[in-house]
Amino acid sequence: MIPTPPPLPVRLRAAWRALAGRRPHLVIHAGMHKTGSTAIQAAFARGPVGDVTHVPWRERNHSRPFRLAFDPGDRRTAFLRGGADPDTSAAAARADLDAGLAQVRTARALISAEDMGAAPEAALRAFAEAVRPRVASWEVIAYLRPPAEAVASKTQQQIRMGRRVVDAFMVQDYRAGLEALERVFGAEAVTLLPYRRADLSGGDVVADFAHRLGVPPPDAPNEAVNAALPVEAIAVLHVHALHAGPPVAGPDAAGGHARLGEALAALGDAPLRVTRATTERVLRATPARRADLDWVAARMGAGFVAVPEADPPGAIAALGELDGIARGAEGRLHDLCVGWATDADRRRALDAVARAGDARARIAGRVGLLGGWIAADPGRPGPAT
Repeated sequence: MIPTPPPLPVRLRAAWRALAGRRPHLVIHAGMHKTGSTAIQAAFARGPVGDVTHVPWRERNHSRPFRLAFDPGDRRTAFLRGGADPDTSAAAARADLDAGLAQVRTARALISAEDMGAAPEAALRAFAEAVRPRVASWEVIAYLRPPAEAVASKTQQQIRMGRRVVDAFMVQDYRAGLEALERVFGAEAVTLLPYRRADLSGGDVVADFAHRLGVPPPDAPNEAVNAALPVEAIAVLHVHALHAGPPVAGPDAAGGHARLGEALAALGDAPLRVTRATTERVLRATPARRADLDWVAARMGAGFVAVPEADPPGAIAALGELDGIARGAEGRLHDLCVGWATDADRRRALDAVARAGDARARIAGRVGLLGGWIAADPGRPGPAT
């Protein structure tokens, strides 16, 4: 069952109302996470696409300004805010949103924030009240990755961002965030779409999103953004997170972790994959998870929640297997670090790490050094490998 966008006459009427009242129809792209949101944002932020303008609101990914403006009590928001007063920071972010919407001269405006797919209802309501005077109408589009695929993708993303995933794979929660979107914006205004290559127009999420909006695909080629890392990169990052914490700290930790991931991508080719038995067990581990699966199956069809019948190549059954994978990649990790050891101090630090007796300490030490060097040279491309 593939949901379809609103009929063309509905979209045309929305566009006409927007032009007549000089207020745009607002398209809210609400992710969800790991469904190509970064590619959509990169493509639409280059400039208007047809009659759709990506709202200039601080960044092309509107998740961070959304949290700063409308979810100031969230722990991650406090980290983004630094030492700034929460009320002052929220007011500034809201003012920037208002100014960004005022700059839109096309019939439709685009807000793209994957965090909105899992945001507290209070934050969504505050956002809706803030934009209501500026827009003629709204709709919400959210892509959903099938639960079986989300086990691996969400787990690798958490590890990639420096978080400690101790003893269990992660799962995607659907119902709470998506029902909150429906309650705030109206169920008739929310379209849920499967994020599966076979269901995407041209097999590409950017082309599919443009098709759903009835606009031509953006002219420029898609950027290769936020692609899944090879399992070897996830393994060494996992070892570091367990034994030394996040490899990158500070206000731009997210950017630092992204650049570190790009460098570590040279360690392998195949992404993290999870066995069928483990996926089935993780997805149905508790009554709450089973209820969430039943809810999304009712919306998207039983096939959406099906677990593949065979194990994917190279699949692992437990997070503990990442330790062995990291050990197998230790030599390649060392060679990668050598390419970044561009002065005597760095070479001495790398030599000291190499003398550690414990493999985990050597792996964590090298990842930590590499993260620090990349953070110190943010504009430098990685060495050829």
